Amino acid sequence: MKDVFELPQWLTLEEVQEITSIVETWEPVPFKPNYGRWPGELISIQSWHQWNDNDQLGKLLKERIHQALGNNIVVVETNYQQLYLPWDIHADLDREIKGVMPWYTIIIPLENYASRTIVFDQISPGYNDFYKYKQQHNKAISPVDLDFWNSNLSHCWDEDRQYLSLKYVGRDWRQGDAMCFNRKLIHSSDSFHTRGIGPKKFLQILVDLV
Repeated sequence: MKDVFELPQWLTLEEVQEITSIVETWEPVPFKPNYGRWPGELISIQSWHQWNDNDQLGKLLKERIHQALGNNIVVVETNYQQLYLPWDIHADLDREIKGVMPWYTIIIPLENYASRTIVFDQISPGYNDFYKYKQQHNKAISPVDLDFWNSNLSHCWDEDRQYLSLKYVGRDWRQGDAMCFNRKLIHSSDSFHTRGIGPKKFLQILVDLV
């Protein structure tokens, strides 16, 4: 299985509308960190849901997830996000609920956006925070091109570029598509906020191997 792949038109418009009606009933939790690039600012409104194979969302997505990622998996996080400012560079490894081994992140855009997810070659040994990676690793041999960085990752710390090389640049988010990538891969939102885009509404699902 590829470390990163996309599934165009994974869901129909009707299915996206059904999912949207489900996730909008979940309790919203604003995220305003006191650290990073946006201290004190609203980055995201997140709504977590305990996965259940037999509820409305589970019945809609369970078989498709297994078809995409295999049968020996368990969903460990389901999170509806309204993203106002871009997530900085990170991995999706460390979570409270765990299977045997972190496996894949699935991102499902619920609307269309001229915005992309950017995945890097670098692999996290077991944590989410990129500053820890920089403390323990050398700079990249072929770092991200400066023009690409300034156009797409201007929200990230300038020094981070020296530690990263591009693995995959996703296509523009399209309603009902899915993007899947290994949770150990370091990745980032693009700087969509500089183009007047947002909030970006999407469903994020994390799975583990069991």
